[in-house]
Amino acid sequence: MSKISVIITAYNVEKYIYDAVKSAMLQTLKDIEILAVDDCSTDRTQEILSALAEQDSRVRVIRHTQNRGVMLARKIGVEQASGEYIMFLDGDDLLCENACEAAYRAICEEDVELLQFDTDILAEGEWSEAKDYDFRKYLKSPAQKILTDSPCGLLDHTLTAKPINFTVWNKIYRAELLKKANSLLPDEHLNIAEDVLLSFLIQHTAHSYAYLAQKLYIYRFGCGISTRARAREAQISAWAKCTYVSDYLETFARDQGTESLCKQTLKRIKKQMLGNLTEFLLHRVAPEQKQYFIDEARKHCSDEDLILSIADYTYRSSEFIEDRVARECAPLEMFRTTKKAVKTIGVYYFRIYNGGVENVISSLSDIWVKHGYEVVLFTDEKPNRDDYPLPASVRRVTVPAMKQGGFTALQTRIREFRRAILESGIDIMVYNAWINPYLLLDEMIIKSCGVALTIHTHNLFCCDAIAYDVPAAIRNTALGSLYEFADSVITLTDVDTAWWQAMGLRVIKTVNPIQLPLSVERSLLGGHELLLVCRISPEKQVIDAIKVAELVRQRIPDVRLTVVGKGDYLPYVEQVEHYVKDNGLDEFVKLVGFESNVLPYYQRSDILLSTSRFEGFGLALMESKICGLPMVLYELANLDICKENRGTVIVPQGDINAAADAVVRILSDDTLKKRLGDEARASAEQTCGIDLAALWNRIFAQTMQPKEQATPLFQKMPLEIAVNLAAEYHAQGIEKRKYIDSDERLRQCEEQCRALSEVLEGISKSESYRFGLLITAIPRKLRNLFKRRKK
Repeated sequence: MSKISVIITAYNVEKYIYDAVKSAMLQTLKDIEILAVDDCSTDRTQEILSALAEQDSRVRVIRHTQNRGVMLARKIGVEQASGEYIMFLDGDDLLCENACEAAYRAICEEDVELLQFDTDILAEGEWSEAKDYDFRKYLKSPAQKILTDSPCGLLDHTLTAKPINFTVWNKIYRAELLKKANSLLPDEHLNIAEDVLLSFLIQHTAHSYAYLAQKLYIYRFGCGISTRARAREAQISAWAKCTYVSDYLETFARDQGTESLCKQTLKRIKKQMLGNLTEFLLHRVAPEQKQYFIDEARKHCSDEDLILSIADYTYRSSEFIEDRVARECAPLEMFRTTKKAVKTIGVYYFRIYNGGVENVISSLSDIWVKHGYEVVLFTDEKPNRDDYPLPASVRRVTVPAMKQGGFTALQTRIREFRRAILESGIDIMVYNAWINPYLLLDEMIIKSCGVALTIHTHNLFCCDAIAYDVPAAIRNTALGSLYEFADSVITLTDVDTAWWQAMGLRVIKTVNPIQLPLSVERSLLGGHELLLVCRISPEKQVIDAIKVAELVRQRIPDVRLTVVGKGDYLPYVEQVEHYVKDNGLDEFVKLVGFESNVLPYYQRSDILLSTSRFEGFGLALMESKICGLPMVLYELANLDICKENRGTVIVPQGDINAAADAVVRILSDDTLKKRLGDEARASAEQTCGIDLAALWNRIFAQTMQPKEQATPLFQKMPLEIAVNLAAEYHAQGIEKRKYIDSDERLRQCEEQCRALSEVLEGISKSESYRFGLLITAIPRKLRNLFKRRKK
């Protein structure tokens, strides 16, 4: 029996195999056997191995007559090994000259079942300048010796904070341990993550481990199947199969009764395997190969796990890649709509209270039910007493929210949302969270169910581009790419329609339903009451409206302002409340909060104020028109209401004085007030005359039409190219400036630290500091003496 069996696996490595085997033959420890397993190579690998075997009787060549993959090549090598211990060597790597001797001595001295040693990285090709690439992190393991009797062996997470890595070739093993683990290996062709599978079985079986801080293995980085070069066709199926590993190990742990003990390790492996899928899809597969790769992956991986793979990789990325992921994944067949007619409508939004979008969903649900559709409402939040009313037949489903983010939250969202969609039987999803941070995730969930998707936009197309939150600003600029999953995009204004059409999307314009009937009584317009109806949030610029009222009050003392609505962003809500209180405005500014019935406020008011920075439709503006209220509003260039300019006085954005002058002018002239009120009412009658049921029937019919194939670049209109280029460059610019801002903040912190150090150094050198040290010397000595005696 030899002291060590060195198992070398080889497949088409004629460039490296001679050096690999020679590094084993030249070991300082001579009492070894070298088993070279040629996995049916088609190059000169077999010829080179045969020549080396003739030179050294310790070299034995095992040849597969058909390619069986790395895992089975190692398996046959272990079965035929006769050494007391076993080491692995890949056919394109090297062993240091004293590797066997040092590893053998260390594992005997430590008396353990496996021992890890360090690795030297030999970067090649495109990686020759990247010797410190993150690959090193996969080789880290605990340095302390581990002994355990846990039923899951070394996989017990309570043994050490740092797990033992799953690399096979940087360790030496007792032969009986390896042969036992080897017997648990499936007879499966596997070339990717096979080391993870074998290592898991080894560590699950082993109960002792030690570490040797000595580099004994030389890993050629940049020449194997696991590196980032563009994939060859032979590699696609291998990578598509990597999730087989996590599924097999989950089943194994469950059968062994150790699933709960291995939970963290199994989760880590699953994340790694799923991450491999998407990294390969995005970086290694050519565009014309992507569909084939996904088809292969779906043979071994559920659609839920595929979505989890893409989503987790995307949201963990340090850069914004959602737009690229959307463009590459939207055309895949697994996200193709299969439904052909609309009978059941799904509606999604975060909640169904306190907001214009929520109010619209309530109204549309009523319209759809009355015209024979079934409606299923999906929300993140559970029903509560503030919800807008829904028809009794509407089914309500609560899906897991993504408040915390992370792998587990993604996994739960995907599983539960998909299950709810499939069980509901919906044919189309009207998705109202048009700028949701997890829009890409939900699109993949919905489309993977074969359900048609229409995204209902409720605000100005660029509303979030000015957001302080960098990811929100980038995502808003990149929405055109994210919307490529959708079968249609619903808009509310001509401006938004033109923008999304210019991006090459299927766009359908509608109007929002208005719950107030034309039969309601109009305002008498007999007083000096101002009204602001909105959610209290920064873009509504509520404090601007209050300042307008303050200026009006200087000329019309009995004017009053009522603000109807509440806010979710507490800092701004408090800012508004403090402004009213601190300026003693409580008597003439009333913050009444959320009201489900706003009609009485319209009816007893004289002017509606609107100081919004942007609006998508202006539901409060339309409701006020029904009640015949004149309006004074900041200019909103995208709103159709502003273009028709009926019943309104429009002033420049932020011009508080102009708004106050307009209010005073209207309140001081009853004839003008009445004329504007009549114009507002006439405008509302025209809008309310639209047959919304027929309009939505047309929307559903158009959405269900097959999407046209992507237009080649040379056939696209110049405007579409320009708009898409502008959006792409803006998104990239925001992404780059994000890092510049971070660097600048870091530089400022460093300057502050440097200045503080200089101040501290100056203090330490000052006479007063030295004098202070002198007079406190005796008390300090007494204190230290007391501490020593106390111990």
